[in-house]
Amino acid sequence: MSRGYQRRDAHIVDYKIYELPGVDCGFRGPRPNSSEYIACVGASQTFGRFVQTPFPQLLAEALGIETMNLGRGGTSPSFHRSDPKLLEYINRARLVIVQVLSGRSQSNSLFQIENHSDHGINLADGQKASADQFYSWLLAQDMELAHKVVTETRDNYVSAMAQLLEAISPPKILLWFSARSPEYEESWKLPTWRLWGEFPQFVNREMVDRLRSYSDRYVECVSRRGTPQPLFDLAGNRTTFKSFALPGVEGVVKTENRYYPSPEMHEDAAELLIPACRELLHPGSI
Repeated sequence: MSRGYQRRDAHIVDYKIYELPGVDCGFRGPRPNSSEYIACVGASQTFGRFVQTPFPQLLAEALGIETMNLGRGGTSPSFHRSDPKLLEYINRARLVIVQVLSGRSQSNSLFQIENHSDHGINLADGQKASADQFYSWLLAQDMELAHKVVTETRDNYVSAMAQLLEAISPPKILLWFSARSPEYEESWKLPTWRLWGEFPQFVNREMVDRLRSYSDRYVECVSRRGTPQPLFDLAGNRTTFKSFALPGVEGVVKTENRYYPSPEMHEDAAELLIPACRELLHPGSI
């Protein structure tokens, strides 16, 4: 997905994509040159789509230590621990920030996620489907079944996030980075966002509370500052991008970013993270 963002967004931001030796995946630069760094584990919100200076880079500037941005768009909690070499890079860090990821990129007994993404197979009919397509189908079924599958998905998600956090040995911060708080009103109606809530889809306060004990600190950033974000090309002119719901499907042209965190939201996240990072990087000195 990182390379996909670079192809689609090169007229807006150069993400300086690079590869870590032994890991078959591109990540956003700048690449750290030192053995001393903070690893930032997350999805597109950590990656910083449409943002020149995402919060990992802001932290590097404020704290005087390099950061390794390991954000991957649409990823599930299983991705960062699926590759032993990638996990090795994470565990070499002095400190790790783990973003609360989306629950829609999580398998259950009727939906098998592929490639740690929000696309997979509807096991009821064997058809490929996005998470949106699957849960639209599910809401049209028996409501008792829908409640059962959503509960199962949430339990699977908490288990997968806990396993990710347990696999990380350095001090770690669990980061909630969203336009909404963990409390939200879910509605069992279409469209699916009414059930999911905004990113991180499906995740609520009860789930976050179950995960907090697996981290050393919890930081909650809820912000809408700077949204919707008007988009400008590298020459400073207003521009557009294409949003794709499914691979191979014609994209929708958009003039604003209404989904990914804005530059101002990244500033808010960095401001909240800096004290927690300092405390864990230099225990006893604050």
